Amino acid sequence: MGSICQELQQRTARRIASGGREARAAIELRNGAVIRKAALLSAMLVDHPMNLYLWIKALHLWFVVGWMATVLALPLLIEGAVAEDGKVDGGGRARFAALGRRVYRIGHHLFGWAFAYGLFLWVHFGMGGRWLYLKLALVAVLLGHFTVSGRWIKRIAAGGANPPPGVLRWHGIWPMLVLGAV
Repeated sequence: MGSICQELQQRTARRIASGGREARAAIELRNGAVIRKAALLSAMLVDHPMNLYLWIKALHLWFVVGWMATVLALPLLIEGAVAEDGKVDGGGRARFAALGRRVYRIGHHLFGWAFAYGLFLWVHFGMGGRWLYLKLALVAVLLGHFTVSGRWIKRIAAGGANPPPGVLRWHGIWPMLVLGAV
C-alpha cells in the first residue's frame, strides 16, 4: 500500500514540475481531494455533535496521559541526578538535569493542550458539577507538584543544593495517589 501511495505522489510531483495543462490538473486534483476531506470531516463533526465530543474527549485524555507521564517522570529524573552527584565523572548529573529540563518543557506543552481541550469540554458541552471542582482542585495540586519538580530540576542544573532524600522519596510517590483520586 505504501509503494502505491509513493508512486502516486511521485507521479503528481512530476506533473506539477512539467507545467502546463497536466500540472494544473494535478494541482486541482490535489486541492479537490483536500477540500473533499475537509468537507467530510466538518460534516462528521458539526452535523453530529457526539462525534465532536468524542474526538475532543479523546484528545483531552491523550494529552492528560502525556502530561501525567511527565509529572511522574520528573521525580525519577531528580533522583537520578542526585544519585549521580557523588560519582567521579560528574557528567551524569548534567545529563539527568538536561533530560529533566526537556521533559519539563514538553510537560508544559502537554498540560496546555490538555487544559485547552478540557476547557472546551467544559464550556461547549456543559460539563460540570461538584465532581469537576474537586477534580480541578486535584489537578491544581498536581500542577503545583509539577512546578516544584521543574524548579528542583533547574536548581540541580545550575549546580545548586539537592532536595532532602526523604522529601524526594515522597515527592515521587504521592502524585500516584492523587492520580488515583482524579
